[in-house]
Amino acid sequence: MKSLEIEVRWTAVESSQGKAWTFRNQISPYMQKHFSKPAVYRWCVRQSGKDVPECIYIGEAVSLVDRIRKVTKPPRQSKPSDTNARLNKIFVDRQSQGLVVTVEQAVFEEFALSGLVFSPSALFHKFKRCALENLILCSCLGLGDGLLNLRLEPHKRIEKQLLAAGVDPSIVRKMDVKQVIGAL
Repeated sequence: MKSLEIEVRWTAVESSQGKAWTFRNQISPYMQKHFSKPAVYRWCVRQSGKDVPECIYIGEAVSLVDRIRKVTKPPRQSKPSDTNARLNKIFVDRQSQGLVVTVEQAVFEEFALSGLVFSPSALFHKFKRCALENLILCSCLGLGDGLLNLRLEPHKRIEKQLLAAGVDPSIVRKMDVKQVIGAL
């Protein structure tokens, strides 16, 4: 079996040169200039002065600054499933507990997968961005509750959709959604 090794370093999103941006601060002109580009990123929640985050959220964005803006100021009327509102709520809560919330972007060396080149400049391509995001997510699966990305199995997702569509909960509980998916 061949192995694919990708070393990812995380660098802080900065509000000014050398100063890490923290949650709920304004988007600075420096950020606008340096972070308005495609990225794979992670939100980090940690105790002040600690290097290891207590929890993280990994994502990808066409513009990292726009993504930060959407999480810091989600729409007032957002759905419970809205990731921006969900993350905002988590981060506001954690910040009120004295924890620090920051954003970091993935930095990696160019690599190839079956001849397809992945480089920092290739992150303009959504499929490549999503592929890198998912590779990083796979490396974080052991974090359990420390990984804030929602991880619903397909049958749980369908159950949730049925309930949202108004199907009687007692009927949904009786259904064997896993078996239905397996038959497809």
